[in-house]
Amino acid sequence: MNLSQYFSELRQKLKHLSDAEREEAIAFYSEYASEAGIDSYEAMVSRFGSPRKLAAAIYAETATKEVEGSTTRKKGNISRGFWIGMAALVSFPFSFSATIALFCIGFALIISVGSILFSFIIAAFSIAAAGVWSLIRGFMSIYPFNAGAFLMCLGSFLILTPVGCVFLVLLLKLVKKMMTAIITSVTNYIQRRTTHEV
Repeated sequence: MNLSQYFSELRQKLKHLSDAEREEAIAFYSEYASEAGIDSYEAMVSRFGSPRKLAAAIYAETATKEVEGSTTRKKGNISRGFWIGMAALVSFPFSFSATIALFCIGFALIISVGSILFSFIIAAFSIAAAGVWSLIRGFMSIYPFNAGAFLMCLGSFLILTPVGCVFLVLLLKLVKKMMTAIITSVTNYIQRRTTHEV
């Protein structure tokens, strides 16, 4: 097998990256191979591992850049980093049984934590909506005028709506931090397992 076969397989494994990112990674490792005198498939495998293993490392590095970019307000996208991190995990050459076990554990965690967070988000939204509804009810009590009912509804609005909105914002920040932690731990694990000096 020749070197072009290695890069052809690597290009296929990097299908979840944008065209520019994929070509940049291929060009980098192609240039590295040329400068290092690596001229065969086997030499690339001995230096960087299989195309699948190198793809996992590239995905992990790209996901890390996305997460770091989103936390430092540079160009970065936490959700894109999350999906690239998942592509890194899927690309990593685990055994079949380990892959199934990881998938099942991950799916169970995502469903359970996701459902809890979703219920809290719905509760926060409901609290804010109850405050808005109280204000509407207060204006409905203007005719015939009932000062006590109006003030009670206005007070409910002034308490419930900000509390619900703050709770909602805090929950969304928590979701972002959890996604960042998941991506960071996955990419760190893959980078440790695919370490190669360039």
